[in-house]
Amino acid sequence: MIARSITVAAIAGAAATLFGTFFYLHVPMCPFAAATGVPCPGCGLTRASVAALSGHLGTALALQPFAFVVTPLFGTFAATVAFTYVKTGTATLPRRVERKLTPALYIVFISMISFWIARFFGVWGGPVPV
Repeated sequence: MIARSITVAAIAGAAATLFGTFFYLHVPMCPFAAATGVPCPGCGLTRASVAALSGHLGTALALQPFAFVVTPLFGTFAATVAFTYVKTGTATLPRRVERKLTPALYIVFISMISFWIARFFGVWGGPVPV
């Protein structure tokens, strides 16, 4: 059990280090944008989340307004799964949380797709720079 926890922690640490390095070096991380040259529905989300967490709310809003919804949802999801893993040894969502979180995720996903399409028609300043 302890060896498994250490392995999971090592993998999470390696992933965080790799992500941080890519982010610091400004390596494009969106495979959709890299392949098509067109921003995906979530493009700008990471930059907007970092800007919001740094206190640059205007920049975050301009890059990806859904950062103010997605970041807390993802944080809640990650914290709940981590807590459940520590408590039970399995990385799953409790049923009651899943019932509440799933509809919210569907609504956010459909809203992001709709907003992404609208941005191509000039809404909110047009598509986010890739």
